[in-house]
Amino acid sequence: MSETWSAVAFDLDGTLVDSLPALRRAYDAFLGAHGAVGSDEEFALLNGPNMAGIVAYLKEAHRLSPPQEELLSAYYGYAEEVYRTEVGPVSGAGALLDWVRDQGMDVALVTSSPRQAVTGVLARLGWTERFRVVVCGDEVPEAKPDPAVYRLACARGEWLPGTSVAIEDAPGGVQAAVGAGMAVIGVARCFGKDELRARGAGWTCASLEEVRGILAERVASDGCRSGR
Repeated sequence: MSETWSAVAFDLDGTLVDSLPALRRAYDAFLGAHGAVGSDEEFALLNGPNMAGIVAYLKEAHRLSPPQEELLSAYYGYAEEVYRTEVGPVSGAGALLDWVRDQGMDVALVTSSPRQAVTGVLARLGWTERFRVVVCGDEVPEAKPDPAVYRLACARGEWLPGTSVAIEDAPGGVQAAVGAGMAVIGVARCFGKDELRARGAGWTCASLEEVRGILAERVASDGCRSGR
């Protein structure tokens, strides 16, 4: 018999907020300031790692000469500006968060983005109180696809991984949650369903409305109980 899900952990970028176009502008501006040019393929590859990992990759790939710390500070600045001014919710995000809460499930946010940027966007969207647990990419030594960020979320929430489900849109995020022992629903917004399934997603869909349907079927068949 499958475990009952008592907690839902959401990825942020591309899953709950439509941040990828804005983050692409930050990526292009950062590279442009150093005389470099990005690509669609490279930007897609960087959907998942934390900001330190992104900057380390770009420093090596584009042979950027400034120190890592200086580059990281600059990239933070570009990213924080677009989070502050441009990022908005994905269709159905607020309704899904409300529905999950109303089912008695714990709600977590598990993201590779830095806490300062995350705090700002949550405040602007009125979502600060929606998550019992928030884990950000600058709180763990290794970024997604490493499972550390999801393991920390489970520890903070006092959930057994097998009683938690992650909602992810990127292969690296799916792999991270699976590596932590969690079930995963993959939302195929930027990557294909087959690619998400290949990394371990047990369910795939195209929208947050469909995520709610998958969760509702599980609630109807199993009910909700605490995994703590």
